[in-house]
This record gives sequence, C-alpha cells and structure tokens, in this order.
Amino acid sequence: RFTIDGRPKFLLFVSYFDGLRRAAAGNGTGDVDTDFAYLRRVGFDGVRLMVNWRYPCGGGPEDNQKLLAADGTINEAMWPVFVRFLERAAARGLVVDVTFTREAYETPIPVDDYLKGIASVARRLVDKGGFRHVLFDIQNEYPLHGLTADDVGRILRAVREVDPARLVTASGGGTDILDDPAMS
Repeated sequence: RFTIDGRPKFLLFVSYFDGLRRAAAGNGTGDVDTDFAYLRRVGFDGVRLMVNWRYPCGGGPEDNQKLLAADGTINEAMWPVFVRFLERAAARGLVVDVTFTREAYETPIPVDDYLKGIASVARRLVDKGGFRHVLFDIQNEYPLHGLTADDVGRILRAVREVDPARLVTASGGGTDILDDPAMS
C-alpha cells in the first residue's frame, strides 16, 4: 500500500530508460522538465529510471553515462546529473524507481562491489536530505543476471543499514517465475 502526501494511492509508472542520458544532454541541463510535465499531465505518478541500462539496440549511453562504474563505484561525473533528475522529478511530484543493473558492462559488476555501490548511492541520498520520493529496485530481473536470493538479501540489508526508510525491491523475471503455478 502506497501513500502520497498521506493519502492511499495506486501508482502508475512509466519506464524512462534513457532518462539519465536525456538529463546529461547540454552539460547536464537536459530538458527532463518538459518530459515530466507531460507525464504528470497524462496521469503518471512516477518514472522507472534504469541508471545503468545497457542498450541492446545500439545508440545508448557509453559507460561514462551510467551512474555506477564497472567496478561498482559511483561515476562522479554522472552524480550531479542523477541528483538533478531526482530533484526535477520531485518538483513535478513524480516518484522515481531507481533500477540498478549489474550486467550493464561486458563483465557484470562483482556482487560485493555492486552492493557497496548501491549502498553508497543510498548513503549519498540520505546525506542530501533523503529524497523520500525515490525507491530502489536493486536488480532488474535478478534471477536472470547472476544474483541469488541471498545476494539480494545482503544488498537489501546494506541499503537498510544506511537508509532504514528507503523502499527497496528486487524485480524477478525468467521462466522460474513465469512457470510457477502460484504466479498465474
């Protein structure tokens, strides 16, 4: 159950896969405001931002346009772009689902480094006032990308250690979930 400004709400999100690249345009002043205004006008409550998305069709961001570097550390050049994106979303009353993906590089980010990177993002958001309109999906389709339920639990605990109030999810995917009769 979600509440927005204390009122129960069913939230409608749209994926904004290219959001960081859009925000990074023009030396980090990309026009996400126009996009956010449109999304609010047509009824969306939030956006799903895949901060390390690997664009399989080409034309996507280079590694230097991703929030996490290949070693799991925060890409310092993208940090202010990311923060600006979150601030502009908040100004329009949008919730942001920050979705992380460790397989966004030729070699996936090692799990321990990935954990440290996500915890660092959480810590920095706390240090900047919390950004309570932001939730974390700590891995898109985690069973398909080399994370176990134990790994997910460790990452969750690391985030909760620095930010106990952060809403955290890990999205599933793959045939193990789709073939489960309980999920039909």
